[in-house]
Amino acid sequence: MALIQSFEFFFELTWKVLKDHLDNNGIKVFMPKEGILFYKNN
Repeated sequence: MALIQSFEFFFELTWKVLKDHLDNNGIKVFMPKEGILFYKNN
């Protein structure tokens, strides 16, 4: 159970940092998948 909670915490933190970074650069994303795909394709 601790492993799943660690992953969930890490994923949420990463998503929030990524979303803030993209917002600061004028890129609006609303879902984690959008942000991940944006970075993968650029």
